[in-house]
Amino acid sequence: MAPKPVTSPVPEAWYSTIALSVIAPMASSLPLRFSSMKLHLLEKSVFWPRNLLEVQSPLSSMSKIVLLFLCLFSWVCFATDSVTYDRKAVIINGQRRILISGSIHYPRSTPQMWPGLIQKAKDGGLDVIETYVFWNGHEPSPNKVGVRSSNIQMTPVTSFGWQSYKEEIVTPYAQDTITKNGLVEQVHLTWDTTDYLWYMTDIKIDPSEGFLKGGEWPLLTIFSAGHALHVFINGQLFGTVYGSLENPKLTFSKYVELKAGDNKLAILSVSIGLPNVGLYFDTWNVGVLGPVTLKGLQEGTRDMSGYKWSYKVGLRGELMNLHSVRGSNSVRWAKGKWLVEKEPLTWYRTTFITPGGNEPLALDLSTMGKGQIWVNGRSIGRYFSGYIAHNGCNNCTYPGIFTEKKCLTNCGESSQRWYHVPREWLLSSGNLLVVFEEFGGNPGGISLVKRTTQNNPKVLRSPNLFLQSSIPVDQRELQISLESVLRRPPDLMAPKPVTSPVPEAWYPTLAVLMIAVGLIITASFFIYEATTSRKNRSLATELTRGAVASVFLGFGSLFLLLASGVYV
Repeated sequence: MAPKPVTSPVPEAWYSTIALSVIAPMASSLPLRFSSMKLHLLEKSVFWPRNLLEVQSPLSSMSKIVLLFLCLFSWVCFATDSVTYDRKAVIINGQRRILISGSIHYPRSTPQMWPGLIQKAKDGGLDVIETYVFWNGHEPSPNKVGVRSSNIQMTPVTSFGWQSYKEEIVTPYAQDTITKNGLVEQVHLTWDTTDYLWYMTDIKIDPSEGFLKGGEWPLLTIFSAGHALHVFINGQLFGTVYGSLENPKLTFSKYVELKAGDNKLAILSVSIGLPNVGLYFDTWNVGVLGPVTLKGLQEGTRDMSGYKWSYKVGLRGELMNLHSVRGSNSVRWAKGKWLVEKEPLTWYRTTFITPGGNEPLALDLSTMGKGQIWVNGRSIGRYFSGYIAHNGCNNCTYPGIFTEKKCLTNCGESSQRWYHVPREWLLSSGNLLVVFEEFGGNPGGISLVKRTTQNNPKVLRSPNLFLQSSIPVDQRELQISLESVLRRPPDLMAPKPVTSPVPEAWYPTLAVLMIAVGLIITASFFIYEATTSRKNRSLATELTRGAVASVFLGFGSLFLLLASGVYV
């Protein structure tokens, strides 16, 4: 959180005035007749302003004029509001501010009402006024916009030569497996260190089962709290199922081929994480919670939820850090005619050269299913190109109650195709790209693309911009109304920022130089008074030197205050 700013009871705009008010009398009184006042001040110097009034000087009236002029000049020049930004908040007059904005639907009211509406908004505590434009103000007719549009093109610049590594299907006898009776919630074992957890058990089939002699295969049903399942029997993938955002719970149900004796059932449960806030957070769960049943046996339906289950946290490729440069060199990758394609749980890697230019880069993953991507060991994120958008791209019409299913586009296509690759993460050459594919995809279709933008000519607007209002809208009248309110006392409106032609870093140096010059001029007055007779003293010279000393000391003090304000 931003620390609370240190504020002063004296407004910043008064700093320069106070400084000049103190320094100016000292400087303007220097041309006085010091020789006649030295003993007088030494003997009676108890309260400086009082003794100063006792001094007889032909310049006392002129000193008052100079003092008054300097005070008025400093007030006019420096009594302004300041607006700055410290990378955390907007600072107005030394205080951090949150500017509250509100919108006015000005086409729904007459121009005569606008000043009153703006003033009411200001009185109600708003700092900023937003002018709301109806949707048909910038789109007067379907697909005809009144602003300059851009044509974005994704141009392929790099294709890849891939290598593959097949993830091993885990067995209950693998290293680091855990055995428990019954099913266990996924996060209780993974502790969110990985998205993947293997559930493994044995299915014993009696040789006398009818389906082994030509009958119908048994039906395997698995209930899961989410978010995806890959089901393997005897090392072969029998199916994949995943939930949705609205309902992450899922059910796998499919007829499976089993053999007599022991059959190895391996379920890879995939979680994409849990929200860290919400009601009843302690009751949320993911993974296979059961029941897990096998229907179609001689005994009827077998519930395997209470079986002895073996658990394995994570994937072998994760444990070996195949996404990193060092880890990817620790295994043997297949390539050429041995390249694995369109199979689940497969790792792919390649290297590439960074394309020239400064256009944004992205990976086209339209031919892949679901998985994760890494560039130079840094995660680009998860992808789910295999998730196809639902149908519903009918005729677009906005009248009526709005729902998220109105005016859908790109039905039947991937929910996302391009995935951004930050140029800051890339080397000039030798960039390592690693992809882990869960479902099974075609890596040959992956390409690195550049995003280029081409501006289209501006489309002319319809003369009737605001179809929802019968009141004619005059933008100039609205601007005049806003200006009339803004000219009123700026108690809530943000003041105009004040900028200085002098860099802030120079303030301390300028302060020291100007104060030094002022003190030198002041010292010269003492020498002048001590060495010059009263008859030889020039009124113009004393007045000029007093004014010069006042200016240097005043601006020196001002820069000293600015420097202290900048560097505190």
